[in-house]
Amino acid sequence: MDIVSLVLTALLFVGFMPGVLVMLPPKASKKVVLLTHTVLFTVVIAFVMSYYHTGVFELFGNYGATCPNGYAPGLSKTGVADCVPVGQATYPGTAK
Repeated sequence: MDIVSLVLTALLFVGFMPGVLVMLPPKASKKVVLLTHTVLFTVVIAFVMSYYHTGVFELFGNYGATCPNGYAPGLSKTGVADCVPVGQATYPGTAK
C-alpha cells in the first residue's frame, strides 16, 4: 500500500464517521447509524480504491517512463499497454 492509498483511506474513514460530515439516517438508533455509515464507507472506499489503482496508479506505474531490464514497452496478453518480457537483457553490457 502506498502513501496516497493510506491517506485516502484515512480521510474517507474520518469523513464517514457518524457526525463528522453528516449523520445518516437522522434520528435513528446508534446501531442503525453505525451500520449505515459502515456500509457507505465500504462501498465508497471500494470504488475510490478501484479507480485509484486502475485509473491513476497504473498510469504512472512502478517504473516511470521505462521498463526494467529484460522488458520492453508493449501490449500484455490482455491488450493493455505494459512492460512485456523480451527474453534477453535490453540494456548494453548486462548480458551474460
